[in-house]
Amino acid sequence: MFHKQKKLISTFVISLLMVCFFASTAFAADPTLTFYGANLCTISGETATPGVSLINNTSVPSGLQHIELQFNHNVAANLSTNQNYIHLKNITTQSMESISVYRLGDGSPFSIEKRNLFFDANLVSGNSYQIIMDPGLVAYNGYTLGSTQTVDFTVQ
Repeated sequence: MFHKQKKLISTFVISLLMVCFFASTAFAADPTLTFYGANLCTISGETATPGVSLINNTSVPSGLQHIELQFNHNVAANLSTNQNYIHLKNITTQSMESISVYRLGDGSPFSIEKRNLFFDANLVSGNSYQIIMDPGLVAYNGYTLGSTQTVDFTVQ
């Protein structure tokens, strides 16, 4: 009798471990870095509030704007690397604009804005722009963007 109970318990434990293994692979984190969106935003302290989406927008307000780039993983931790992979091109004048990419917070796993990078741009009325994110952009976990991502928009 004791042998049957032991075998039953062993079978149960093995079955439970198999269920846990398959469940963990099914719910594993996405192994890619994905660009989610680009918005104008307002900044208060170390928190940003997303505003108007820039993606294919043809009526973006002119002037100095805070721009937020959103991703699915912590890109803020690698700011010193990632600032080299984000560019702003003025399509109207065919020139690259000088931008400084920054983060809010310290980029730690506990930072509210860890998945976002920011830059400020003085947008000129009537001009069209393109944000370019190069494939080398990297998240805290080592995942990279993998391919160039662009966002086109026009200023009123």
